[in-house]
Amino acid sequence: DLYMSGYDGEAHTMTATLKNTSLLSKAFSLEIADNPSVIEYPTWLKPLTKRGSILSNNQNTVQFAVDTNLLPGIYTGVVSALVDGLPVSMNVTFELLAKPVNWPFNADQYQYSMTVVAQFSLDASDTNLSSDSRDLVGAFVGGQIRGVSNIEYIPSLNVYRAFLTVYSNVLGGGGAETVNFRFWRALTGVEYSAVEEVTFVLDKTTGSVENPLILHPIGFHQVIPLNKGWNWISLNLEADDMSKEQIFLNLLNSPSGNVITVKSKAQTTTYSPSSNWSGNLSDLQLGPGYLVHLSNAPDTLRVAGLPSPSTIVLGVSGSWNWIGFPRLEPEPVDIVLTNLNAAVTGDILKSQSQFSAFEASTNSWLGNLKFFNPGKGYKLNLQNPGTIIFDASRGDGFETDPYKYEYNMNINGAANLVLIGEEKEEDLIVGAFVDNECRGTGYLEYNAKLHDWRVVMLVNGNAEDIEKEIEFRFKNETSGSIYVTNGEQLSFAPDAIEGTIEQPYQFFQGTTAIEESEEWEYSLEQSRPNPTSGMVEIGFQVPEKGKVQMTLFDMDGNEILRAVDKVLTPGRHVVKLDLTALPVGLYYYELHTSKFSGVKKLVKQ
Repeated sequence: DLYMSGYDGEAHTMTATLKNTSLLSKAFSLEIADNPSVIEYPTWLKPLTKRGSILSNNQNTVQFAVDTNLLPGIYTGVVSALVDGLPVSMNVTFELLAKPVNWPFNADQYQYSMTVVAQFSLDASDTNLSSDSRDLVGAFVGGQIRGVSNIEYIPSLNVYRAFLTVYSNVLGGGGAETVNFRFWRALTGVEYSAVEEVTFVLDKTTGSVENPLILHPIGFHQVIPLNKGWNWISLNLEADDMSKEQIFLNLLNSPSGNVITVKSKAQTTTYSPSSNWSGNLSDLQLGPGYLVHLSNAPDTLRVAGLPSPSTIVLGVSGSWNWIGFPRLEPEPVDIVLTNLNAAVTGDILKSQSQFSAFEASTNSWLGNLKFFNPGKGYKLNLQNPGTIIFDASRGDGFETDPYKYEYNMNINGAANLVLIGEEKEEDLIVGAFVDNECRGTGYLEYNAKLHDWRVVMLVNGNAEDIEKEIEFRFKNETSGSIYVTNGEQLSFAPDAIEGTIEQPYQFFQGTTAIEESEEWEYSLEQSRPNPTSGMVEIGFQVPEKGKVQMTLFDMDGNEILRAVDKVLTPGRHVVKLDLTALPVGLYYYELHTSKFSGVKKLVKQ
């Protein structure tokens, strides 16, 4: 077996060895065009050597490049080479670690100290606590780090705690400093700001092993790696202070000594360690794109804030525009720019390394720039002025993190949409809520055998949620309308299965089946199940015979596989895919014809 680990953001190569213990030379291959099923390696590995030969009683090394777009996690698979017509296989495991947050600190610069025994929660409760010794807690004063500690395991009490020493040169009293906290989750590489703060008091101890100071997130830290030279960036978090001095505060405290140049399409500003800020760019905004130049060395920009709860409207001119992407998750270009009615054939959208052009005949953006990504900046060249509307982020609460919960339950459901005045089932998403918090979502899907629509979903919860009432809400993703069900009698129960496909749970009491439409139309259904750990089904409809393509992309717009690429007859079709070998993360699939283009996302867990 072959095992390797490495840090996120770096290039990694795994090396395997093929040995020949026979008396004859042996040829090997990792790629056979006429029989690809014999050769096997995970999609996150690409062989750098695809064929060769090994002398008698000798060996040959084979290198595999690890996909640079993987998210932190553990990836496993099997690598097979063909030798003498027979496969020779080996198990491979790669552990991708989130790169540790850079909080450099030197305690020798300070005279005084106090101590804090801390823990952190990933939500507003006191129960969703860290149990990872790689996690970090940091103390800060005015953006300057004053202490850092890992989470430590205490076997005698079976608890995890951070023992943090906080430093200062101010004793306390009237000029006492306010200490803020941040915590970093190693599993995801996400940095959070904490609600809690303390006043520095010499030799004081805050918290204890039995009753630690529990930190709760006040918001996020947008983390944007910056290279030496020019970087195209944008912001997706909003703070009370959006001045250049506050946004770039952590870069000013960096030992790199960079001269920092920031410019929008019309304004610019420069920071020099010797002369501070100068220039007419004073505040940054969500929506526009910016170019940032570092003179000496790479660094990392960290911006604290919260996602904007409002829809952002960005006017664009009939020429070059510098735009950003003010949302937390990647979204397809076609979806983000769907309301840009001013687009005509030949309009160009560029990132720092990719581009796409608008094609009016297909009403889509064609090229290798397929997704807007958080933190990135873009240049948009239009022939006509228009407006880009970035829909409100997390405004309706139909998002959930299943990894926060220990248990889940299954629901197989159905609903009569006539009761709420809806007609298009494929536009609806169902959300399950406990204590007004979304605990799971699902889409209505058409079942060809039953000639009816069903939703199959998971509802997540912890021990304290057992027997709590579940509320269901329906959201039309096209119109934004939200409907709340009444009179539900369902409570959370770990591992319970509520309803079956044949006898589903009725979200609205007394619903009836929806009859099959006699007219087919273009539509793309949500993958089932979603999230998935392996097998997945994707349904879609086409109203006329023609060439159909369905493609799966990763979050950076790289094509993973072509699921459909052929001429199909009118009707509903279902594609079955085995995604077992794909790494955990967010993916998008696109249905494309000469007259239709639709995109949805799926989650591999």
